Amino acid sequence: MRKAGELIGVTDSYISHIENGRVDFPKGERLDKILAAYGGIKQKSFFERVRNFKEKLTPADELIEIIPKLGQEKIKLLLGLAQSL
Repeated sequence: MRKAGELIGVTDSYISHIENGRVDFPKGERLDKILAAYGGIKQKSFFERVRNFKEKLTPADELIEIIPKLGQEKIKLLLGLAQSL
């Protein structure tokens, strides 16, 4: 982060905020500098990668996402299965 910040002309904490989603990704010239610092990625390619990015979920996180989509009977079945383990 420190080296990227130096190349782009921003602080390493700003880079950290970008990488962790605490600030919106910059646009224009600053975005071009960031993409160049990270290997010369083109804007179109970058935004395509961001759009198609899917965070890898743990099995527990997947269950947490699935449960609200299930009906009560399936939730009861899943609970019974979990309790029997």
